[in-house]
Amino acid sequence: MKKTISLLLALALALSVTLAAAEEAAAAPAKPVTVNWAELAPEITALGLTGDFYTLDGMAMAFWVPTALQPADIDATYGETNMLAAFQMETGGGFFISFYELDAEEIGDFAGIISQLGADSQIMVINGLSACVFAYEDILHVSFLVEGGYVLSFDFYPASDYVFSAVARIIAASVQPYTAGE
Repeated sequence: MKKTISLLLALALALSVTLAAAEEAAAAPAKPVTVNWAELAPEITALGLTGDFYTLDGMAMAFWVPTALQPADIDATYGETNMLAAFQMETGGGFFISFYELDAEEIGDFAGIISQLGADSQIMVINGLSACVFAYEDILHVSFLVEGGYVLSFDFYPASDYVFSAVARIIAASVQPYTAGE
């Protein structure tokens, strides 16, 4: 357990460079922070973190999940809110993925809606996909505007857990489009 926490903290330190770049980008919003899984994957492997890629076939999206997180059953009440998948750790932290429609044509419009909630957001490009990242009510949201005002949101909890927050950023950095059969 101590080794895993040490590895996660080391990765969090490595990702802090990305976060520092995100803060700089907030000062100059014309250029969003860009993250590529191909660049991060060797670091993940070097740290000894293992996991698997999962796909959202209807969305043509793939994402990496560490073995410490396992697929969770979606409660029927959550299924009514367009929740597509959920993953949870034994300690209680986890994330869920939802899909919903929002009146936003561009990621900047989405960020404007988030600012009305009183949350600070950061526009990013993750593996070529426009994303808006923000924390609200102890949940770290990484939301992708997919098409026609639809949002695919990866929502990680608790955002206040420093170690899990590092894991959340790794998972978010892995979200990418895929074509069936790849």
